[in-house]
Amino acid sequence: MNTPLPVIAAIPNYNMADSLSRLLTQLVSEDYDAIYVLDDASTDDSKVVVAKFGPKVHWVGSKTNLGAGGNRNRILQVHPEECIIHFLDADVRLETKTPAKTAQKLMSEPNLAFVGGLVFDADGTQSIWSYGPDSITLYSLVTAAVQQIFGKMQSTKTR
Repeated sequence: MNTPLPVIAAIPNYNMADSLSRLLTQLVSEDYDAIYVLDDASTDDSKVVVAKFGPKVHWVGSKTNLGAGGNRNRILQVHPEECIIHFLDADVRLETKTPAKTAQKLMSEPNLAFVGGLVFDADGTQSIWSYGPDSITLYSLVTAAVQQIFGKMQSTKTR
């Protein structure tokens, strides 16, 4: 029997102390193996907020702002072991209980490599940028159609 991979929460953060506090309050009661706040040179009280949550929450700070992508990549330097990474923006809130156990269950499927969440707009409707389960949106339909068209064009050129 395979040992399940550890699940860690990785939270990119830049000057989101208030939202970060609300999110961490939710996350520390969940079943993550570790929680990392990846800070992108914040100038607010984000570090003070993280310190209040004890040893389960790790601060990964920087004096250099790398932008969203570079900041997310910091997790690879501090947690190089194989794991499931649950990226959460500092201003989100969890709508699901036991996300870590859910991720472990989903990732045990041999043909699955990525799990996404639903994204809702402020009015409660599903965002066109949502890549979560059962997310058939105008954006996903259009991009799938474009990929099919270009795939067919490529295959006819190589014949």
